[in-house]
Amino acid sequence: MTNSGGLSIATDELIAEVDGSLPVCSQFTLDELDGWERFLAPEYDPENWGQRLEMQRRNDCRANGGSTCAEIVEYRSKGKKGELSRMFLYQQCELIDRKLGADSGVSMQAGVKVMTEVGLPLESEYPYTQYTGRRDQLDRWVTPDLLASAGTRKVVKASVAPAWDVAVAHVALGHPLDLASYWPLSFESEDIGRGRTERVVRQYNGKHGGSGHAYAGSFVVRTPRGELLIKVHNSHNYFFYLSERAYEQIRDRRGNPFGVYQLAGAADPKKAYEGQFSSMGWS
Repeated sequence: MTNSGGLSIATDELIAEVDGSLPVCSQFTLDELDGWERFLAPEYDPENWGQRLEMQRRNDCRANGGSTCAEIVEYRSKGKKGELSRMFLYQQCELIDRKLGADSGVSMQAGVKVMTEVGLPLESEYPYTQYTGRRDQLDRWVTPDLLASAGTRKVVKASVAPAWDVAVAHVALGHPLDLASYWPLSFESEDIGRGRTERVVRQYNGKHGGSGHAYAGSFVVRTPRGELLIKVHNSHNYFFYLSERAYEQIRDRRGNPFGVYQLAGAADPKKAYEGQFSSMGWS
C-alpha cells in the first residue's frame, strides 16, 4: 500500500475486490426527472439543514468525507438527521488497510466496504476523540450494540462514479459523490451567484506532489449563466465547487488512483424517488 499523506492508495487486490463487486451506477440524467429544477432550491442544500463543515484533526479526510456522504444519504432517503461517527469509520478503515494506530490515512475502498457492509453509528455513540492503536481497546469499544446501531445506517448502493450528466442528476436527488484526488487542487476565485467569492476548481492537474485528500460532493448549484457546479464539503472547514471539466478529470483513474464513488440509499435510486418527492426529497 502506498502512503500518500492524508489518504492511502489501496492495494490492487482491495481495489479489485471493491470495484469488482459494485453494481453499475443507475443511468439517468436531469432531463429524465420531472421538475428537477426544484432540487436546486436552497432547502435541498445540506448546509441549510444543519450539516456542518468539519475540521479534521487527524489524517482522516477519508472518514470525514465518507461520513458526510452517509449523512446526506440518511436524510435524503429516510428523512433522518444525525451526525455520524467519523472516528468509527476511520478506525474500521485502518483495520481493513492493516494500519491500526498509524494515523497515516486510509483508502477510499476501505471506506466503501465499511459504509456498505457495516454502516456507521452516531457520533454521540462513538465520539471523534475516541482513537486507539490497540486492537484490544478497539474491540472493547466496538460492542455488539454499537454494531447493531451502525447496521441501521448502511449505504445501500455504492457505484464507481459515472459521467458528469449522470453524476449531477444523482447528487440532485441526494446521492452524494464520495470523492478523492491528489491535493492541493487549483482554485479560481469566482462569484457564482451567491453574493460572495467562492473557490471553484476548473481544472485538475492529475498527479502532483505526494498527498491525497478526500471530500464529499453534496449539492448541485446553477450559476447566473446557467452552468451547473457540484458543491463540495471539505474537512478543511470550507466549501468549494467542481466544474464538469474538473470532475471528469478527477474521476479518470489515470490521473487519480484513489477512486471516486457515487453513494445512494436505494438499490434503484431513480425508482425509489419517483412519485414521492416531498419538500425535502423524501416521503
